[in-house]
Amino acid sequence: VKRETFLPYTLSKIDVDVEIRLPLTREQALECVMNHFQQQDIVVSTTGMLSRELFELRTKRHDGHERDFLTVGGMGHASSIVLGIAIQKPNRTVYCLDGDGAVLMHMGILANIVAATPSNFKHIVFNNG
Repeated sequence: VKRETFLPYTLSKIDVDVEIRLPLTREQALECVMNHFQQQDIVVSTTGMLSRELFELRTKRHDGHERDFLTVGGMGHASSIVLGIAIQKPNRTVYCLDGDGAVLMHMGILANIVAATPSNFKHIVFNNG
């Protein structure tokens, strides 16, 4: 690597202003996504806070948990699980609520998802910071 390839970066005022104006939290983003769920939809969420928040929001809304699969302890595998469900249940929409780190752990499955092209597979990736 040539000398001075990497230089210090100063965050511009515009970048800071955008960050301040758009303080959407993961939980708020999850609520927005949940507003699109239909009664027959299946939801698989990744390990960690996303699954906990899904559980808490379902409880708060008095929704049932019977259509949710919380992938606890299987970081990166939610999309594989959803692919299997989507192929076996083609008449139901299946949501994969994934974290950015979880997607990075098993990126190879993305090629399989594209190859299978299930139209009922909805993959939503959250930036967990």
